[in-house]
Amino acid sequence: MDVLGRHQSPLRSGIQAAVEPRREAVRVSIAAAQLGDAAPVRIELENGQAVVVVAADGECYAFDDRCPHRGARLSDGSYAASVLTCPLHHFRFDVKSGRCLMPKHLRLRPHRVTRDGDTLQIDVAPPPQIAGGDAPAADASSR
Repeated sequence: MDVLGRHQSPLRSGIQAAVEPRREAVRVSIAAAQLGDAAPVRIELENGQAVVVVAADGECYAFDDRCPHRGARLSDGSYAASVLTCPLHHFRFDVKSGRCLMPKHLRLRPHRVTRDGDTLQIDVAPPPQIAGGDAPAADASSR
């Protein structure tokens, strides 16, 4: 009987862990005036999560404040023309799609942003939980 992926090492199959059910999202509110077109804004939550918020063409976007490549703070990077650049390896992300421009397989984890008058409300989803373990490390120093 052929099993798909049987040629892969046990380490490879260990990476494909199941994800446990998610907890509830946390709603964060900030004044829309805090957000400019020039610089990303970092928001830290009580649970240790951090979110980066940017504006592009009149819309607001929020993502986990960590690069999916090595976990660097995206809020410490540069931002211009709807592109957020990671300060560590200069990976560039289109904030409208969340996709990395190169390499294209990386993607930012988005959070829903709604506008209520002069207030932005961001629904921050909890970090994914790995079955039998904790959430992924939050900074680049652990990698």
